[in-house]
Amino acid sequence: MKIFRLALLSIITALVLITASAQQSISQGIPNHIETVYTQTSSNTRIPLRVPSIIPLNSPVAPSNYWASNISRDNFYSISFNRAADCRRVEECSFASVSGEINAEASRNYQQQLARPRVEQITLNDGTPAIFSPHYEGIYGPSSVFVKTDGYLYTFNIYMADKTDVVAMANSALSVFSQ
Repeated sequence: MKIFRLALLSIITALVLITASAQQSISQGIPNHIETVYTQTSSNTRIPLRVPSIIPLNSPVAPSNYWASNISRDNFYSISFNRAADCRRVEECSFASVSGEINAEASRNYQQQLARPRVEQITLNDGTPAIFSPHYEGIYGPSSVFVKTDGYLYTFNIYMADKTDVVAMANSALSVFSQ
């Protein structure tokens, strides 16, 4: 009877650990080396940075470790989350990205995004309206959330992700990044 109880306790403990590990791997806090890219980007643009504090890693193309690179100008920024520190000669290196720009100057503004086929109007946790655009099956492309707030257009992308993941990423970026 004592052995049975120990075996049962071991099984329950193992199940709890497995469940906790699975939940932890669903999303990951942003590593310090990525925060450095956020700070660098923030100092190079006048667009208020809305960057994720978590990136769900359920996409089949998401790595367990990742790096970031950025492009930033006065009126635009883009941060790419990558599989390698140096993406030269790395096929499909980026697995997620976030960008911000002035909506009126965007190559495809919020209203144009809304007019695209296969999009869905959604609401983020803070009540902000947004647009979800799914990736096309079989194509290495992003699922996206577009958010227009205070005259800026923010785009959140995770390649080959489902709606839940990319919306969670956008919801984690509701406040403006400050150094």
